[in-house]
Amino acid sequence: PKYYQFESFQGSVDPKRPVTSLDQIYLQAAVLSPFFRAYILRLASRCNGLLKFCRPAMLSHGKSEDRDLEEAMGAWKTTYESWRVVGDWHCGSDAQMATATSRSSSSHGGITADKKSLLSVDNDAAAGGVVWAALKSLERATEKVLRNYKGDVSRLTDVCRDTLVFETSGDIAACIQAILDDPHFVVVQIKNRMTKDYDSQSTAGYRNVLINLRIVSETTTYFGVDTHVAELQLVLLSVMMIKSAKGHHRYIQFRNVRGE
Repeated sequence: PKYYQFESFQGSVDPKRPVTSLDQIYLQAAVLSPFFRAYILRLASRCNGLLKFCRPAMLSHGKSEDRDLEEAMGAWKTTYESWRVVGDWHCGSDAQMATATSRSSSSHGGITADKKSLLSVDNDAAAGGVVWAALKSLERATEKVLRNYKGDVSRLTDVCRDTLVFETSGDIAACIQAILDDPHFVVVQIKNRMTKDYDSQSTAGYRNVLINLRIVSETTTYFGVDTHVAELQLVLLSVMMIKSAKGHHRYIQFRNVRGE
């Protein structure tokens, strides 16, 4: 793959030692995931990004006991909201939100994951908070390696993945530029599925900008995951609002027929 065109030294991919097992990829993805999420929050705050968020359906901004009652009733809804809104509700105040999004490590550089204020939420919407994407299922990863990559697991670049949603294409462009300007991001490839020339029939009408990247910092190098390629999808809110579970199921059937 093109992203192996680097010299062999600390912090760069070694072309002589590609990943050879799914175990290794999943271990790297699991370690990288909290750092990846922290960078996503920073991008969201800088570029008007929206996050998928689960909150009580009738959430009141008044008394705390009203909020507790609504949570106890289990009335949840999923929305796409700015990190400022998410931070205010989940972290409790603008000060805590700002701390969570800007916290950095003095010893290793880059962003660190603050478990209490930032990443205590997970991909279980029932728990409330940011609904993060789970690691790619092992079943789908195995399927993709065999169907698309002829058994070469080193070409699997979307085990650790997530999505940022935007209201305008201008905000997507600003996010792409922010990624390109960030010294901790090494962009592997960008797939622009929003151009007029893109044939959306190949993705059942779905359009986005897909960025494969590595996070190279003293922290990720310290944990040995600076060579792991993650995937970030940038999607318009108008597209996300028409997605559904049934639609995704039909897309899986469409993909299976195409042998992808």
